[in-house]
Amino acid sequence: MHTPSHTPPQTSETNTEQPKRHPKILLNVLAAAHAELTGDTRPTFTTAQEIAITQTEEANQISGSGSAAEQFRHHLDNYQSKAMLLGWIQAEMIEDLAALARICSPDNTTTTAAPSELAPEDVAIEISVSPTTAARDMSHARTITNRLPHALHELRKGRIDLPRLHTLARATRPLDDDLAAAVEKHVLHGGPRRTREAFTDATRRAVHTLDPDGSTARTQARKAERRVRILTSEDNASRLTAFLPADEAHACYQRIDQLARRISTQNTTADNRTTDQIRADVLVDLLTGRTQHAQPLSCDVQVIVPITTLLGTSTAPGEIPGIGSIPAAIAHDMAHRPGSTWRRILTDPRGHLLEVANRRHPTPAQTRHIRTRDRTCRHPGCTRQAIHCDIDHTIPHTDHGPTVTRNLGLLCRRHHRMRHQGKWKIHQPEPGIFHWTTALGHTITINPDPYHHPNPSPNTNRPDDRDNPPS
Repeated sequence: MHTPSHTPPQTSETNTEQPKRHPKILLNVLAAAHAELTGDTRPTFTTAQEIAITQTEEANQISGSGSAAEQFRHHLDNYQSKAMLLGWIQAEMIEDLAALARICSPDNTTTTAAPSELAPEDVAIEISVSPTTAARDMSHARTITNRLPHALHELRKGRIDLPRLHTLARATRPLDDDLAAAVEKHVLHGGPRRTREAFTDATRRAVHTLDPDGSTARTQARKAERRVRILTSEDNASRLTAFLPADEAHACYQRIDQLARRISTQNTTADNRTTDQIRADVLVDLLTGRTQHAQPLSCDVQVIVPITTLLGTSTAPGEIPGIGSIPAAIAHDMAHRPGSTWRRILTDPRGHLLEVANRRHPTPAQTRHIRTRDRTCRHPGCTRQAIHCDIDHTIPHTDHGPTVTRNLGLLCRRHHRMRHQGKWKIHQPEPGIFHWTTALGHTITINPDPYHHPNPSPNTNRPDDRDNPPS
């Protein structure tokens, strides 16, 4: 559950209001927490002041002259007491959010306000979170109060913490109410366990035990979601992740770990890599087929490097399209690795791409260029948007047509096939200008759509030549 922050939301408006203070509510909350957690139902403000003063004096005495063991016990006791109080407060917050969710619900019949008058946006503004976060937390809180009341009670009493409650909520999310209650009862009967990991294992085991058929079906569904993703980070680093069935992921890791530990035991003292670093190098070895362990790879990815950086006369950074800038030294090293291929790229004085040396498939930069220039399918009369179009070689690549922007254009899949399989012919005399010849011999010229329209000259009276009539 999100813990609200008093930091104002980052918007175009400046929020200078300070968080609202409710002294009476705070005192009532502390008094209620004290009463429920200690059993003392008679705390007063004066009593609370006396207790606070006494504790401050004891803390000062311990910190000044107490032994290390006494200071350790003092701070540990404080931590445990505050953790118990935090659990009580978190349970109260969940119930408050659940109550707000019920009030904002379209089926609310307990208040006189219309549902449209009360919404998560109202909560979001008050606690400085996004409406999406507020709605999610309210829904989550309502689910917990409805489906896991005993777990919420254990959080209130300080016997489990919020991460354990969230673990139980996630595990029971796909279950019906009866199964969720059974899992809750089974898990809580065993207490909080020694660690959160042990609590998670116990929760997972309870779900598998009480809902074996559903667990099998969900496992198969999750297997269908397997994927590999890359996430770019800072300083020329990226995170490569794989979402796999547990047994396969474990087998992959064990294979990497075994090889890494074997290399670690055979290494000389000159190799100061950690085991984690060796595992990372082994992963690259296995995925790329690299035969020399941890040696630099030849560049099979596109890296744009200024010629001055290649020559060592400049520290201008390079670029990996889709990832971003990389330091000049890294770009220089990648370009000079054995097996790396250099391709000439021509740009205009402003750095705009004009030409790339021959290759079969357009680069990401060329793709962006063509989609921005053409915007729609270039077949006469077709308006299919760029995102749904193929990038076609005007002179086919099989006929030695170059992969440069002056030989590329957008065609939707239907007209792409028709152009290569039918009798229509296409010619691109200038970048972005396409001459079509129909099967009946008519010629049609398609010009680029302008991004700005100049004011017409008084002597100019030309129709739009986006689609010229057949000649």
